Amino acid sequence: MAARPVPRARQRRRVGRRGRVSSQCTSLIKITLPPNLTEIGASAFSACAFLREIMLPPDLTEIGNSAFHWCTSLVDVALPPNLTEIGYATFYGCTSLSKVTLPPNLTEIGARAFCKCTSLREIVLPPHLTELGEAAFQQCTSLGVIVLPDGPVDVGAYAFYSCPGTPRRPSE
Repeated sequence: MAARPVPRARQRRRVGRRGRVSSQCTSLIKITLPPNLTEIGASAFSACAFLREIMLPPDLTEIGNSAFHWCTSLVDVALPPNLTEIGYATFYGCTSLSKVTLPPNLTEIGARAFCKCTSLREIVLPPHLTELGEAAFQQCTSLGVIVLPDGPVDVGAYAFYSCPGTPRRPSE
């Protein structure tokens, strides 16, 4: 199935919350978001169980709370370079998510952002990260490699609870 572009009427700089794009959509498999989009709001694509691929625009700076919550078929996410914040439970329960590429300018990962991503095997936290929310990677039961940035990071309680890997610095 070809990528399904967001209709022109919805091509604003923000999608989500009030103008939910596809929350709980059962037929959405792949989507390409418009290049001028800067924010994905809360629950925009929550529970789109068959969503496998999403093309995120380069100007995206924020992904809201639960935006991709329970997208259980999502496998690989390359987050754009301008992204600075990932909200609460953004990728919670994305059980097929095995690879996430975090951009270097990311400063905040919200609480439970990747909780229960049971296929995620490795995470390299970016150098400018200053805040890692509570239970951010809790119950990522395949997460064996966890690389923290060299700088100071406020790590929330239970951030890596039930993960087999031990957090380490790149210099270790």
